[in-house]
Amino acid sequence: MRKLKSKVFIILAVCMTFLIGLSGGTLIYGGMTGKVYAANIKSVKINKTNFPDDNFRKIISGPSYDRDGNGTLDKEEIGLTINIYCEGAGIKSLKGVEYFVDLQGLWCKDNELKTLDITALKDLRGLWCSGNKLTKLDMSQNSELVWVYCYDCKLTALDVSHNPKMAFIECNTNPITKLDVSKNPELEHLTCGTCQIKKLDLSNNPKLAHLDAFRNKLKELDVTHNPKMKRLDIWDNPGLGSIDVSKNPGLQYYNCAHNGVTSIDVSNNPYLQKLICSYNNIKSLDVSNNPKLVYLDCAVNNISKLDLSNNPQLFFLQAFTNSFKKLNIGDNPCLVKTYKEGKKKNESAVCKGHSWTINYGGELLYFLCFDDAVKLSTKATKKTSENETYQYSDLEEGLSEDDLLTREMVVELLYELAGKPSVSGLKTRFKDVKKGAWYEKAILWGEKKHICIGFPDVESDKFGVGKWITRQDLAFMLYRYADCMKYNSAFDFGRSDDYIDYYDIDFYAWEAVTWVATWDIISGKGAPGAPKEEQRIDPHGRVTRDVLQRAINRLHELNYEKKVKIPEYYSNSDGAYKVTSSSDPSVTFLSFTGTKVTDVTVPDVVTIKGKEYKVTEIAPGAFKNNKKLRKITIGKNIKKIGKNAFYGCKNLKTVIIRTTKLKKKTVGKNAFKKINSRAKVTVPKKKYKAYKKLLKARGIKGKKQKIKK
Repeated sequence: MRKLKSKVFIILAVCMTFLIGLSGGTLIYGGMTGKVYAANIKSVKINKTNFPDDNFRKIISGPSYDRDGNGTLDKEEIGLTINIYCEGAGIKSLKGVEYFVDLQGLWCKDNELKTLDITALKDLRGLWCSGNKLTKLDMSQNSELVWVYCYDCKLTALDVSHNPKMAFIECNTNPITKLDVSKNPELEHLTCGTCQIKKLDLSNNPKLAHLDAFRNKLKELDVTHNPKMKRLDIWDNPGLGSIDVSKNPGLQYYNCAHNGVTSIDVSNNPYLQKLICSYNNIKSLDVSNNPKLVYLDCAVNNISKLDLSNNPQLFFLQAFTNSFKKLNIGDNPCLVKTYKEGKKKNESAVCKGHSWTINYGGELLYFLCFDDAVKLSTKATKKTSENETYQYSDLEEGLSEDDLLTREMVVELLYELAGKPSVSGLKTRFKDVKKGAWYEKAILWGEKKHICIGFPDVESDKFGVGKWITRQDLAFMLYRYADCMKYNSAFDFGRSDDYIDYYDIDFYAWEAVTWVATWDIISGKGAPGAPKEEQRIDPHGRVTRDVLQRAINRLHELNYEKKVKIPEYYSNSDGAYKVTSSSDPSVTFLSFTGTKVTDVTVPDVVTIKGKEYKVTEIAPGAFKNNKKLRKITIGKNIKKIGKNAFYGCKNLKTVIIRTTKLKKKTVGKNAFKKINSRAKVTVPKKKYKAYKKLLKARGIKGKKQKIKK
């Protein structure tokens, strides 16, 4: 995966939730009074004798470890130290770590360690020592280890035979020639790319779901004993040849590029989404049983025919330098859109062809590349139905519309949290985003930051204004927002794998859903305390206000930000509203959501979750350029009308104003400009004189427009 190889992803073990201390080097559990400490714990002075490395000693002297600051670690301070964080600190020796006999997590990556002694740490569950100068690593005394990340070191061997609970191993980029994982039946995740491994026996790893073994010297590989395999990345093993993936029905990602492959059979992999088999000698490729395929790179082979008629979701195709002379992408609407609207480029540096690209950010690069000699057809061979009715998965759960949020509500919230950056000069591709609408700036910003994508499909020319946001789309927006704000966007590949409905997650949202699952930003649905195997992540379910508030709180907590109360947005069959005050219950009318748009009443009050709120404001651009609106009644509690609220409503002939609370400074510029030239405006009798002057200043000044009592 191109993106996944370009950044470091924190792979968290199953127990990681219990290991991470968010506010320092330790995790304090409630009710620590009366804790029984190991009998061999003794007080230790923090001096050069016990902690000879100056940098490590400085860290241990800090308040996360020496809590009372007296220069000595007492029994309680040692016992409370569950994790030690000393990454990138220029440390050459971790002498002294052996005193922390209750230690469960050690983060010491990116230092200058040549040796590391963890033999005294019998309860150690996780070790991250990557980016050091280690040539060996003795884990023989650490039977509780669940995860170890030791990539980018100088290890010539790695012995994990004494670690039966090991579930996650990352040892990429080490000169390791052998790796025996036969004693690790719990192994779920193994990345050992860019080593010198010649043989890998996976027959005793039934839980293995992810294997990265690219750029090794493998001559054979048997994955028929790994039924849970989802991601298989084994490219650049030139002598490996073809392997059998028929026993991996859940396989989603398969990269066997530059492996000397002559045949490939993915007919038993119905969930396959990404297939990279380029730079081989494949003559035939059948992807007819892969309806979820979105990404296919089969360049530089000898493929004589490529039938893509059963791959309607395909958005990436790299197929240059093959023997086929015809290519039909008519049943691949994303590719057709890319071909017709994408940026064209001459690819003479790599092939005799051209490419077309549309970039939606991240992994969502729509791409098409083939030889110029190939005759392309965009004629569909199958009928498709245009259905914009989204199939939400929770319609039977009895959720109240007062608890739900629309897509524009969420992006408006994120825009506000980001500080409302300038969107000057930006334009949108979405046809349902009204110019001047209350959410327009948020969507312009979100589109630029790749937070906003189309609905119901990524490439759709509509954003989905007024549509309920789904849980996977909330995850997507939060993930892209975190990246935009430079928050932690690292994730563990496997943290969403075990949900009952895992395969319902759409490709574009997979990274995001895995990210929220890694950090528990959005929790699964199920009985309290139930394992993920008994929960649903419900990607197509709708988002409730409580879920959003918890997600925002969790995101801020993880990034050491202050928690905020999210603005309250509500939508019913008539309109969308924003709560402006809870103490004096009032809301702003944002936009009309009903179908009878010709005659609209902005009500005096609305009832939200059983509570009445006065409608006191009409948002800027609420009805701007609405060509259907013919009559508007403005309720008696309105105190403010935003600029351009009714601008350009050329068919608006009747305006009834019941409120007496408007003033010139509370009615925005051009609020009524360019409404129907024969419009009649009725105002309260006692406000006639003041309102006549006010309304003329705000656009009612046509010769045939009338203001009456």
